[in-house]
Amino acid sequence: MGTVDQTTGEILTTAPLVTITGDHENYWNIERFTIQAPSYYKLVVAAKTSGFANDVIAIDDISVLDKPCDTTYFVVNDFSQLLASTVKGDVVYSPLLYTDEGYAFKIMFFPQGSSSSNDGYVGMYFALAQGENDNTLTWPFYNHVIRMMVVDQGPDALTRMSQFSNYMTGENGGSVWDQPTTELNSGWGYANFMPLSDILNTRNFVKNDAVMISINVRDMNAYAREHARAFANQNPAPFAAAPLVKESDERLTEEHKDVNINITPCEQQQEKEEVSTMSTSTVIGITLGCSFAVFVLMSLLILCINQSNKQALMAIAMARSNGSSTYNNHSYEEGKKV
Repeated sequence: MGTVDQTTGEILTTAPLVTITGDHENYWNIERFTIQAPSYYKLVVAAKTSGFANDVIAIDDISVLDKPCDTTYFVVNDFSQLLASTVKGDVVYSPLLYTDEGYAFKIMFFPQGSSSSNDGYVGMYFALAQGENDNTLTWPFYNHVIRMMVVDQGPDALTRMSQFSNYMTGENGGSVWDQPTTELNSGWGYANFMPLSDILNTRNFVKNDAVMISINVRDMNAYAREHARAFANQNPAPFAAAPLVKESDERLTEEHKDVNINITPCEQQQEKEEVSTMSTSTVIGITLGCSFAVFVLMSLLILCINQSNKQALMAIAMARSNGSSTYNNHSYEEGKKV
């Protein structure tokens, strides 16, 4: 990040944001990060090769969005080869990832669907993992909003239509949200995340034979503490969200491939709407009144049209009686018999 002279546009000071090194072979290197930028700034890319004649550095699709980045992401490369070499139930694990608070997790991605997915759907699950901060964190992992998203990698940020699903962690997950005692807990997510045909044939979900999966994790406990004074209870109970498990949500067992839990319907709070009711006689009266008004208006319109036609016919008759060949302001040549 640097500062820019607002008159000349020259860069006055610079501070590196990210450095990318190494040979990435056939894969594009994707980077994203949140910056705290001044009102005026420039994004500068400085490249330095190793001096070989065939070195190539390419830059594609730089987007600057006025929003914070998601928590983290990972890329599934060689997607076409992955589909050709996997069957239903095969899982792809993300690298070990961390939330902003330091919780470790992995994403379990089923390119052909989990064992309980509908045919033609991909599955995706979030699973807590053992990490370096486990002993200093608060357990269980409740009241966190988790959003998993397959990113539309189209070049225009304004027309991208990424597909995502989200839920809030809570007691309905049971031991899934406890501190991991093994390398990886069971997963919680969606057996039918999205149709595979949508990934392959719509938008730009696949680019350079790679699929990008973005994960956003937000801790809602701080929000609950911040707004605790709004409740009348001087000792409010711990914040707990209503369980949100969609019809396609399922838990994975420790093997991470078989799903053995029953599907739980989504429990959503719906606001009660007060609907005003009318008596049958009132409705009939309003209907008859509207019908009568329409009848009167139509009758007046028909009378006006008839009167106009009568006047036009009288004008034509008078013109013909006077030997004129002009009708309705249009002149016609009189026909001649041949």
